[in-house]
Amino acid sequence: MAEASNAASANPAMNWANKVFEAWGVYADANLKATRQLTDFAANTAKESVSLYAQLLSANVAALQEGQAYVMKRVSDMPAEIQSPEDAYQKAMSEFGTSTEKFGKLVQSNTHAIMRSAEQYLLTAQQTGNGIKDTYTQVYEKLTALYTTS
Repeated sequence: MAEASNAASANPAMNWANKVFEAWGVYADANLKATRQLTDFAANTAKESVSLYAQLLSANVAALQEGQAYVMKRVSDMPAEIQSPEDAYQKAMSEFGTSTEKFGKLVQSNTHAIMRSAEQYLLTAQQTGNGIKDTYTQVYEKLTALYTTS
């Protein structure tokens, strides 16, 4: 065994080949780790997107149902409104103000949800970027140690 190790250290080609394979292994491990981090990032982004979509969809469906109920109420109240158009106008303006306020709150709620998701995307991207940077910093350190010892 000692003879094999002495032969390897005495043979520069064998020494060079060992370093090449070790460097290759370091790069392969780093690329695998970076690929995992990017895959996790994609999965987290998809999960956040689905959550955002569900939140926006439920809020918008509720608003649509409320809008349909408003239209149906207005249609059913038409015969009574023909009798007193001024009262109908006052009631319509009041309801319009209320619905405008509700619409504003819906837009504000949706905007907050989008901003929360954007912040989450940013944090996840930063964590992934830092993880990949750390991975390749370790590659640099390993390769520096590998090639400075010779």
